[in-house]
Amino acid sequence: HPYVHPRQPRQRPRLLLSQPAHVLNIFLRFIYPIPEPPSLSLPTISLLLSLAHDYSATSITARMRPHLLSAIHLDHSPLAVYALASSAGMADVARLAARRALAHHLPPARELTGSAFGLAGDALLRLLAYRGACAAAAAEVASTRAGVPWWIQLRWRSFCFLSECWACPRGARRTLKWKKVVGESVEVPVWWVEYLNEVRKALLGEKLDPAVAQDRAIVRRAVEGAAGCERCKERSFWDMVEFAKILEDAIEEAISSVSFFAVSCSIIPTDVY
Repeated sequence: HPYVHPRQPRQRPRLLLSQPAHVLNIFLRFIYPIPEPPSLSLPTISLLLSLAHDYSATSITARMRPHLLSAIHLDHSPLAVYALASSAGMADVARLAARRALAHHLPPARELTGSAFGLAGDALLRLLAYRGACAAAAAEVASTRAGVPWWIQLRWRSFCFLSECWACPRGARRTLKWKKVVGESVEVPVWWVEYLNEVRKALLGEKLDPAVAQDRAIVRRAVEGAAGCERCKERSFWDMVEFAKILEDAIEEAISSVSFFAVSCSIIPTDVY
C-alpha cells in the first residue's frame, strides 16, 4: 500500500451498486443479527431474491418464503407470487399461488413473460396447463352432456328440479340420462339445465372461481325460469340456494383433485383459452 501521512485522511474505495439503498439495508438485516422487517412488498422481495441469487445467499432466499406466503400477497397478487416463487425454485409456494390465481384474470402471455411478472417459458407453460386442467375438471362438474352430473347422489333429498313434475308447461322439461333411477333417465326443467350451462360457461371464462355457482344473477335467472310452474316456483328458490352450495363444493373438490405437479405441459387445452 502507498504511504499515507498520518494527518491525511485515507481515501476509501467506493463501490457503486445498482440496488437501492433501502433494499441493501434490508438485505444486510437478514445477514447480521439486526431485527428484520415484519413485512415486505413484492417489489422488495423481488430485489432481495435477485441479490440472494447474485451473492449465493441461499438462506436469504429461504427466508423470503413466509413473506411470499403472506395472505395479502396471495389474495391480491397470486400471479406475481407465482412468478417469484418459480424463479426462486419454491415449487410448493408456486403451486399454492397457482391455485389462488385461478380466481383472477389471466393477462396475455406477453405480459406474463414481460417485465411486469418475468415468468420464464417453462413456468408459464406449467401455469397454463394447470389452469386448463382445473377449468376442464370444474366445467365437467356442471356439464349435462352425458346426463345428470355423476356427483349427484340419490342419498341427497329430492330437489324439485330432479323430481317428476306434471305441472310444468309442455316443452319446459328435458330428458337426461341417469342410471341411478328406474328407466335410466329423468325429466328435469330447462331452467335448471340453463343454470348449469351458465355456471359451466363462467368456469371456462377468464376466472375460475367455484363461488360462481352461487352468483346471485345466475341463481336469480334460474328461479325466474321456475316461476312458470305453480308447483316448482314454491320450492325452487330454497332448492337453488341449497343446490348452489352443493355445486360450489363439488367444483372445489374437482379443482383440488388436479395435481399441479402431475399436469403435463406438452398439451394445453385450446378450448379453454
